[in-house]
Amino acid sequence: MWKEVKDRELGRIRPAFLANRVQSRRIRSLELANQKEIVSAHKGAVNSLQIDLTEGRYLLSGASDGSAAVYDIQQATDDGAGLVAKHKSLFVVDKRLEYGHQYAVSSVLWYPVDTGLFVTGSFDHYIKVWDTNTTQVEMQFKMSGKVYGTAMSSISTTHMLIAAGTEDVQVRLCDIASGAFTHTLSGHRGTDSRLRLWDVESGCNTLVNYESTRIRTNKATQLAVTPNSSLVFVPCLTAIQAYDVWSGRLCSTFHGHYDFINCCSFNPQDQELYSGGNDRQILIWSPPAVVSLEEVLVSVHNAIYTRESI
Repeated sequence: MWKEVKDRELGRIRPAFLANRVQSRRIRSLELANQKEIVSAHKGAVNSLQIDLTEGRYLLSGASDGSAAVYDIQQATDDGAGLVAKHKSLFVVDKRLEYGHQYAVSSVLWYPVDTGLFVTGSFDHYIKVWDTNTTQVEMQFKMSGKVYGTAMSSISTTHMLIAAGTEDVQVRLCDIASGAFTHTLSGHRGTDSRLRLWDVESGCNTLVNYESTRIRTNKATQLAVTPNSSLVFVPCLTAIQAYDVWSGRLCSTFHGHYDFINCCSFNPQDQELYSGGNDRQILIWSPPAVVSLEEVLVSVHNAIYTRESI
């Protein structure tokens, strides 16, 4: 580490390289947080999680009781007298609302460029687009079966499409701008409980062997990947396993949930991992709270570099 700091001082390596090395070390030292807690608002299994892509501040969750909730993960609602910072939900939308989901919420996601909208998919065959400020449904799509997953492109500037995976093994594209379906994609043939890495250019399996993955086949599982694509976090029954993306080597295993884990979401700003499971809990996995000297040095060097660049 000290050699890298010296190389940074002499300009032999770029500031981003040193920052990435420290971030990688922090990620690989994740442990169950003991100074921060999410107070779950759900009365059923937590099925899906996502941290907003614009501020990295708001956590969105969906659960089997038909509810979705939003949490501020930076500003605690209760500091616990200085011991544990507790984060309670800012609001909950559930089946008590006129247009709430009547069955399990299987998928949640933020509108990629704005926290003013979020999307939920449910086993009641509906995808709903919500206004965050009013907690009202602005638009909904009636699907042909249970909704298992939803996704939106974080980089698109020409469309507002939601890709939805349903129980009829087809992917349908829903257009928020027009309120209509645009395409139907077919090709899936079932499940084999395996994790695979695909080359998007060739469309081929890279044949990376992820050691001893045990993914449930009777329920959708949400993975999380670090921003530099070095690690993938995989819910495997009652544990989370972290794999090296390119080699498939098992790097770490995290235990903390008391029942099957369904989802996880990674926060690149704080290098924190969030997980949800059938025990109705949302757990936080954080780097050690003690700040090391090397991290202080990196922060100082980056601040100096930023000031010199202005």
